[in-house]
Amino acid sequence: METGPRAGQVFSRRQTEILQRVAAGETDKEIAQGLGISHKTVESHLGRLYRRGKFKSRAHAVVSWLQTQSLTTTGS
Repeated sequence: METGPRAGQVFSRRQTEILQRVAAGETDKEIAQGLGISHKTVESHLGRLYRRGKFKSRAHAVVSWLQTQSLTTTGS
């Protein structure tokens, strides 16, 4: 299973906010409350993110996002 970022993978500001919270272990409901949006909106954002990134799970999405952040931070 490929877990690395795809070429040109870019996450929107909202996707990044949600992925940060997913990585911190928050549930969809906690994410919604923290961002002031509905639970369904969080599900919608995650669904689009999974489809676009071809992620199979929350963990897969977070690993890919973290690797992308690492590449951005290190300048690789």
